[in-house]
Amino acid sequence: MQLVEITERVKAQLAEATNLEPLLVSGADKEASGWRMTVDMLELERIPEAQSVVGSYEVRLDNEGNLVTWHRTGLRRRDETEWYPEGDAPYPRVAVTEEIRGA
Repeated sequence: MQLVEITERVKAQLAEATNLEPLLVSGADKEASGWRMTVDMLELERIPEAQSVVGSYEVRLDNEGNLVTWHRTGLRRRDETEWYPEGDAPYPRVAVTEEIRGA
């Protein structure tokens, strides 16, 4: 499976699992057991758009491109350049750690 296919697949699967809108894949690493990726998701939409809250998620996929685990690692407003580590952000907190069993 090509990297472009994997990135589209991870965005679709994470969107389904979290009910959030994927913005972009900001990192991808091939590992022996599959893929480790970082995906930015729209957590909270605000007006103006620069005030919207974006979450960064670390995602693991198996070698077939199936979602295995994911968790949020940080939050930031769209207009900020620095990420707040999970638990330190001054934004609404939502529990979003999930493991898919049987993958």
